[in-house]
Amino acid sequence: MHHVHLSYALSVEPELRRGLHHPLIALLDALHDTGSIRAAARTLGLSYRHVWGELRRWEAELGRELVVWVKGQPARLSPAGARLLAAERRAQARLAPQIEALCHALEQAFAAALDEPGRGATPRSS
Repeated sequence: MHHVHLSYALSVEPELRRGLHHPLIALLDALHDTGSIRAAARTLGLSYRHVWGELRRWEAELGRELVVWVKGQPARLSPAGARLLAAERRAQARLAPQIEALCHALEQAFAAALDEPGRGATPRSS
């Protein structure tokens, strides 16, 4: 069984990549949407070689073929790759309200810790 470890990013940009994101899922999603590794790489702003290598690395790590690799044909997700992408999409949809609430709670906690008026903190008296 593979285990999930969560982390978050702190940014001054509002709504910048809010929620949970994983690079493998982004690769699978882009490949599914575009039908080619080259187009998926372009969509993600990555090199073809990097995307190809990451897909192969994840296949080795997971012990499953994620992409149907047929020379001269458009790339497509294998059944395991399609199931993984669908499972992540279902989990994200189900957990979206809790993820949003967690993001909001962390923002409020950081605003209070950094004493930012209007962001949940009490303004300082001079």
